[in-house]
Amino acid sequence: LEKAARVLAVGHTRRIDVGSATVDTPTRRIQRYFDNNMGIGLEGAVIIESNRIRRLQGLPLYLLAAAKSLMAKGYPWMRVQWESSYGELTQREGPFLIISIGNSARAGGGFPLTPKARMDDGALDLLLANDMSRPERFAMMPMTLFGKHVTHRQVTMATFRRLEATIAAGAPVQLDGEVLATDATAVQVVVLPSRLDVVV
Repeated sequence: LEKAARVLAVGHTRRIDVGSATVDTPTRRIQRYFDNNMGIGLEGAVIIESNRIRRLQGLPLYLLAAAKSLMAKGYPWMRVQWESSYGELTQREGPFLIISIGNSARAGGGFPLTPKARMDDGALDLLLANDMSRPERFAMMPMTLFGKHVTHRQVTMATFRRLEATIAAGAPVQLDGEVLATDATAVQVVVLPSRLDVVV
């Protein structure tokens, strides 16, 4: 607390990027901002599962919730398109286990899901993982603790300024650890460069 108070007293600020997300469900449209991380699919499922577990906290809670979520039969078919900082468009389609969008390197209690992300580079980082067999999912999970998943054959890493995803069957969406929707059918994400001042 004393160290935090000293930082506040000195008052140095740094300007960081912010993500803006528009999420459509069958019944409503939600617009929110995030400063750290956003996820479609597995990340939202893990948070939903963790809210059902009562006797654990911290990393053990997250790991158990992740293990239970990885046991799901299959993740939904999605169409994802993103635009790079240079205006290049990329589109992918298929059953995806996770779409993780990082403004910073870490999410979910410290997992470096987007290890190259920087909060002031004017872009957001993307982790896109194809759905895979349960043994492959569990083999990849420990890799995410150390950022080693970025070279996995089922994983695509990219940076973007705008992204759109459509999910006909619906999927959970989380922003900064809060589940925004459990049945999102369309998601749009844009970066707002240099939008928020933070004390550092």
